[in-house]
Amino acid sequence: MTHRCDRLLPLGIALLLVLSVLVVVWPGGTRGGSRAASEARPVEVEPVAARPLPADAEASSVRREPPRVIWPAAGAIKVERGGAGVEVLDRAAAARAGVAGLLFRVTPAASGPVRGSADSGEPGAGAGTSRVKIDYSAFAGAYGGDWATRLRVVRLDAAGRRTPVPAANDVARKTMTAQVADSGGLYAVTAAPSGPMGSYTPTSLAPAATWQVGLQAGDFEWSYPMRVPPMPGAEPELTLSYASGAIDGHAAATNNQPTWAGEGFTLQAGGFIERSYKPCKEDGQAGSGDLCWASHDGRVVQSATVVLPGLTSELVLDEQSGVWKAERDGGFRVELLAGAAGNGDDNGEHWRLTGPDGVQYHFGRNRLPGWAEGKAETNSAWSVPVFGNNAGEPCHAGTFAASSCAQAYRWNLDYVVTPHGDAASYFYQKETNRYAKNGGAPAEYVRGGHLERIDYGQRDGEVYSSTPGARVVFTAAGRCVEKSQCTRQTPQDWPDTPWDQACEGTSCATASPTFWTSRRLAKITTQVREGTELRDVDSWALSHEYPATGDAGSPMLWLNSITHAGHAGGGTTSLPTVRFDGESLPNRVVANPLNERTLKKRRITKIHNELGGVTEVTYAKPECTAATLPAPDRNTQRCFPEYWVPEGAPAPELGFFHKYVVSQVIDRDLPGRNAPKVTSYQYIGGAWAHDDLEMVPDARKSWGQWRGFLRVKVRTGNGALGVPQTLTEHLFLQGMDGDLNADKTRKQVTVTDSRGGSLPDLPVRRGFTRETITYEGDGGPLVSMTLSEPWESSAPTARRARSSGTLAAYLTGVGRVQTRTALAGGGFRDTDLRIGYDDRGFHRQSDDLGDVSTPADDTCTKVSYARNTGPGSSRPSPGSRSTARRARRRRRTRPTRSPTPATSTTVRRRTAPPPPRAT
Repeated sequence: MTHRCDRLLPLGIALLLVLSVLVVVWPGGTRGGSRAASEARPVEVEPVAARPLPADAEASSVRREPPRVIWPAAGAIKVERGGAGVEVLDRAAAARAGVAGLLFRVTPAASGPVRGSADSGEPGAGAGTSRVKIDYSAFAGAYGGDWATRLRVVRLDAAGRRTPVPAANDVARKTMTAQVADSGGLYAVTAAPSGPMGSYTPTSLAPAATWQVGLQAGDFEWSYPMRVPPMPGAEPELTLSYASGAIDGHAAATNNQPTWAGEGFTLQAGGFIERSYKPCKEDGQAGSGDLCWASHDGRVVQSATVVLPGLTSELVLDEQSGVWKAERDGGFRVELLAGAAGNGDDNGEHWRLTGPDGVQYHFGRNRLPGWAEGKAETNSAWSVPVFGNNAGEPCHAGTFAASSCAQAYRWNLDYVVTPHGDAASYFYQKETNRYAKNGGAPAEYVRGGHLERIDYGQRDGEVYSSTPGARVVFTAAGRCVEKSQCTRQTPQDWPDTPWDQACEGTSCATASPTFWTSRRLAKITTQVREGTELRDVDSWALSHEYPATGDAGSPMLWLNSITHAGHAGGGTTSLPTVRFDGESLPNRVVANPLNERTLKKRRITKIHNELGGVTEVTYAKPECTAATLPAPDRNTQRCFPEYWVPEGAPAPELGFFHKYVVSQVIDRDLPGRNAPKVTSYQYIGGAWAHDDLEMVPDARKSWGQWRGFLRVKVRTGNGALGVPQTLTEHLFLQGMDGDLNADKTRKQVTVTDSRGGSLPDLPVRRGFTRETITYEGDGGPLVSMTLSEPWESSAPTARRARSSGTLAAYLTGVGRVQTRTALAGGGFRDTDLRIGYDDRGFHRQSDDLGDVSTPADDTCTKVSYARNTGPGSSRPSPGSRSTARRARRRRRTRPTRSPTPATSTTVRRRTAPPPPRAT
């Protein structure tokens, strides 16, 4: 369910609410006391006063000051068992050792080694060890990013190498119990890159990016579009979007740092393509923290995902032709190119996607057309060292140490060109870090970054030689608490930033690349050219906070409010603030509700809009408990399994995590005092598919891919308030046919509609809306029904083998639409629309039977195209034409894909909506 906050006011214009006189024109004549229709009688109405925002009930839980950090003095570590001595070293010694934590030395016992009890039940208890207990409560907030939950104890050798020792972290009591050698040594309490609250070793592209979303998924979605000054051609779309489903995907093995816009929010201003690599330790390099290429059946695995507005899909490299296609193929031409100078990749790899309309999208190009020395680069490709440890993989050499090179893992959108030569360019800021590559010398990589500006209103090739017609500027700030120094030297100021994982020197403690950002989005400003200068038009200021989660996790970046201001005429006028209230809900299924590792994440519960209204969101209570967990391969409940590897553990651990759905949304018009709009949701038949991520070992795959619900019932209105109620039932396809079972067999799934027709629930059809039925009230008569049939190309456009099964790309669309509508005088009108496509997925023919009870309104439309198959183009060139023929039944419709034929005629014209699209 999606809520959109539309901007109804012109850009840069102040909002004026003047409610003084309402003019009502009464119909009728002048006799009998009635007024002439041309006369107006003013009616005085009561002005509506501005309503202040209610107090934020959770303001007291917001962290506004950095936590107090007190490092322990000598003797602060207690020896609970054994005779070893412990000496706590000062902060200077810890800094010299590169320890982001506590450094201590164990001295041998005066009477010699003490043997631990072999059956004591303590972690690692054994011969020649002592048990020590460290109370870290006074410095638990020394670093952000769930640092306290990631703590471990390591032993440092003379070369500075670190070996974890058996230890138990009690995050509730903030104590660490560890086994240290009686023979002595140097030890540290420091954090690993991962822990029970998440991991910083994966990138921000989470598995939930491929989950089913929207109404079928039960997510609450809200969008806030921001207008940009209009310009010819490649005008960017700017929207701040919220999705509760993205938060549901936060689990123990994912990177859970919120985006720079805040928890659950995404700024849709561009796009990216990301390629995944395999941890080397899972590719035959035990103990390595590096990233490696993966191979399957002798072929290098190219696992890439594209994220663009309207296109989120895995990319498929056809193993026969070498051609790339999007798995949910919408007709895009996909090309992986080389030679982009200075973009950080070893051979300048970058991407070009060309849409069906001919618009080209470039990713990672870095130096745009017309670039010269001293000109700005886009910084759009982010790279990391990757090892080709197997023969045939990129950069493979005689030894593992020599087999690495810089490979891009993310290519951001940096250049858009329309078929008419209009261009938009995107510039980024990188955030770099270092890690101990192959356990040795530090290597630099890009840990994150953000969008700095978008220039548009220019021509292709003139990016550097002309002033853009318009610009969007993105202002970043530090992710630190309100009353803090906000410097790198005060890591306690940054609640969700893991500065302990940063390295800038000649040696690094961290042996793996980690991915995170220290920046937040503070402001967005649109500008337009006036002469040779750019002046401000609109701005949106984002205010962030750090509310407490209620468990052991660190407070995470939360978008508290948005304030929109106009800057016409050199002045500034602001609209009332949009504010977001939320509630922290546990993501992990635990046996004890008081468990400190519940992984609580905050979700929106109220939105106070600019005009005084409020949207209230209620989430259904969790369905799963630790005592009633479902079988993973037969799971229809609102929870999912995921394997994760606790730091230092010998084997992965399986945990279950909640999936939250929205049960009710209430929109209240407080200034207008109208009855609230109540929408409630009922979900039937949830489905979880087997994980197909290639970079995850098969032993750690489970059934955690959300495919949404089979049926969703939506009720609007409120009979108790006199608002008529409407019931709409939606039937979806989930793509579950062929899904793997635990016994290695495959599911056979079909979906039956209200008319008794059934379809195989093929994977390519997931997310397709099969049927929508609207009733007058709950249990009332039918108002309307729409039944759609999916269409997909007869053969895949690309395919390649992988361990989890063949990945195939198909062209998809809607092949048939049947409707039934209740008539005022009784009975129904049935219509039938059939759509045909060519081998490239473009609309070829439509047969519109209209009212099926009569052939008099039937039409047929045929469309032909003059193809432009040149490099970098998939758009039909001008000169294409459409012909129509009279059939026994005349039929007509409009194309679903828009390659814009030059001419189009129909036998008989009839008003009909365009057929819906599946992609």
